[in-house]
Order: sequence, then structure tokens, then C-alpha cells
Amino acid sequence: MNTPESAEPPAVVLVVEDSAANRYVLCSWLRRAGHTVVEAADGGEALAQLDPADAADLPELAVVDVRLPDISGYEICEYIKATPRTAGMPVIHVSATAIATADRTQGLFRGADAYLTEPIAPSELLATVTAALRYGRARAGAERLARRLSALNQATLEMYGAPDSEGLAVAAAGGATALFGSGAVVLTQVPQTDTVRLTYDAGSARPVSRPAPADLLRELTRGGLEDRVGVEVRSLPAAVWHAWLTPGAVGARPAGDAVLVAARTKLDRPAVCIAVSAGAVRGDEDRKVLTQFAQACALALEALRSYSEEHMLALTLQRSFLPGRLPRVPGSNRPSAMSRPPPRTGSAATSTKLSAHPTASCWPSGTWSGTRCRPPWSWANCATPCARTPSRATAPARFWNSSTPCWSASGRGGPRRCVWRWSPPATAA
Repeated sequence: MNTPESAEPPAVVLVVEDSAANRYVLCSWLRRAGHTVVEAADGGEALAQLDPADAADLPELAVVDVRLPDISGYEICEYIKATPRTAGMPVIHVSATAIATADRTQGLFRGADAYLTEPIAPSELLATVTAALRYGRARAGAERLARRLSALNQATLEMYGAPDSEGLAVAAAGGATALFGSGAVVLTQVPQTDTVRLTYDAGSARPVSRPAPADLLRELTRGGLEDRVGVEVRSLPAAVWHAWLTPGAVGARPAGDAVLVAARTKLDRPAVCIAVSAGAVRGDEDRKVLTQFAQACALALEALRSYSEEHMLALTLQRSFLPGRLPRVPGSNRPSAMSRPPPRTGSAATSTKLSAHPTASCWPSGTWSGTRCRPPWSWANCATPCARTPSRATAPARFWNSSTPCWSASGRGGPRRCVWRWSPPATAA
């Protein structure tokens, strides 16, 4: 039928009508217009047609009679609008008996998109179907795009939050699968190395990451992006795509024809390649979303590579400022951390000699583990005798030394402190 009514692409239409004659007339008009018609004689058959196992088998539009033998057309319309899988399906009510204004307003209030009363002209029915399909398809496309943009934002956050390149590739593979509903393959080069990794969704809880040939990225960008900066999208036949897969990733999706997108943000940088099933990219909107996703993946990898380079540069600079050995203070025989004697216990530790030094503020730890400073307790050269002479009952065990000439109890802020510097005995190796 080469008329303006058939300008909209044909669809699968559900016709619910208990009268066989009326159902035949409605179905014949729709079939001549190019639509595929699914028939139902009552509400039970209609509900069975609206509950298939695969959402792809759902009709796009329903033409429902108001007066049915088991349930009313109003209830069928409410069921369609309340079910998430069919909420966007347009519903057109038709009736030869419920033709009053109250009937039409009730049908529209309860969810119908249009209400036609018999007698109905064929052109009126087809024009109403075309308008309802146009609205339903526009709504479905907008909802689908909104879901993809939400998934794109979530995938971008996960990619930028990845701690390393492998985590970024895993996030990209999972994000592409969520965006396009099919498995994806992601190829990236690990920063600071020549290692290329191929990450794909194998249907498990986490995508699989495997090493790939070093020249695979160059092969995939040859004839497309080459060495330029930007994003390039192209289609790959199944034979060409599978010829490039590594033997360890034979089961990687996409299994058939693929759409490959390559992205690069800076010159002299390796590109990021993402491949998805060709059937998942059905139009310009899908290509735009795939382009944005690849660009976000390339920018996230570039940020990770820049951070890795800056981190290595900072470590190199810090290490270049370190001295080759610890400095020695003139007049001090304190052992350095590099030449500290090994720990010892026993009588040798308790016979540690303390030599007077007016500037030292270290106390012996009681073993050969070195000196430690812990204010306010300290040892000092006593110009005058200390307030008390230590005893094993009054001095802490770590401060006790039989050769100590004096020990001050005023170390916690008193006017007189005894500060001693630890000297290892001559017998220490």
C-alpha cells in the first residue's frame, strides 16, 4: 500500500476482538498496510501473548476491544501500562457498543492512547496506528538512550576509579556489555611497558584479561585511526575479527561481525580498541554512544598513564636527593643506624656504661638495639649531685644501671635533669 499511512515502518500488532467478523476486518486492513498481526479472541489469550519468554517477541502496539467475554479491555490496558516490559506499548481501544462520552473518557483515563468507535474507516484506523507507533517508538528510543547514558556515566566512574590498567580494562569490558547488551572486547597497553592485554566478557562474574601480541593494536588501527588523535569507528567481518584474536581468547565475543572503535588522546600514545557485536550497534545514536564510551576509556587510561609517569619521576627525584651514607657529627661517637650492633641480652646488657655528655638526651634501651630518645625522661651530665641515687626499687628497669653515678627523679619537668649519652662497651663487636 503506497500511501502516506504506510510511511511509518511496519510493526507487530496485537488485535484483541471477540467478534470473529470484526477481528477479520481489522486484521485484514493492518496486514494490507504491511503490519504483522497477532490475534486474540478474549482477554486470556491477550495476556498470554503479552507474556512471552523473549522481550523481542512482544508486539509494538495493541488494538483492544472494550467489551470482551472474560475481562474488559480497560483491564487489559491497565495491565499493559502497569507491566514494566510493556509500559511503553501504545493501546488503541475500539468498540461498537461503548461509544458514549463517559466510555471514551474512561478508556483514555485508564491508559489508552486512542479510542475509536465503530463504524471505523480503514484510513482512520491506519492513521491512528501510525501516529501511535510514531509516539511509542520515540518514547522507547528516548528511554533506551537514557538508560545507555546512565550506564555510560556509571562505566566512566568505574574506569576513572580503577587502580591500574588491568582494572580499567575490566571496568571497560563490563561497561560495554552493560551498554550494548552483548559481550565486548577491550585491548589496552599497560603503561610504562609494551605489554598489550585483551580483556573480554566471557559470561562469568568478572571479565577475563589475557596477554595479547604486542603488534595487535597497530594491526587493528591500520587502515582506520592509524597514528592520528581522535576516534574511529568501523565494521569488521567475522573472519577478519577472529583472525586477529589470540588463541587464548577464541571464545571471546563478539562471535560474529563486530564494530571496532579505536580512540587515542595524544600523539605517540597507543590507542584503545573496543569491539562489540555488530547487531548491538543499530543506528547513529548507538555509534555516538560507542564513540563517547571509547573516548572516556582513552582519557581514563591517559590519566592513569600520566599518574604512573609522574609517580616514577617523583620517586627518581627523591632518590637522587638522598645521600650515599648517613652524615657523622664531629665529636660524636653515636653509632649510626647502618652500623648499629646486633641486639644482645643478658648480663652484658645490664652492664652498659654511660658516659657523661652535656648535650645528649638519649637513654639506653637495656639491649643492644641502639639508643632511643623519649622526653621528658633523659640522662644528663650532673654538675651537682642529683636529688636521688637510683636503686632497683625506685628506678625503672630500663633506666637502671649499676655504674650510673646519679639518677634524677625530677625528669618530669623538675629544675634538674640528668642526660646521659649511651656508649657501647668496648667488648661489643
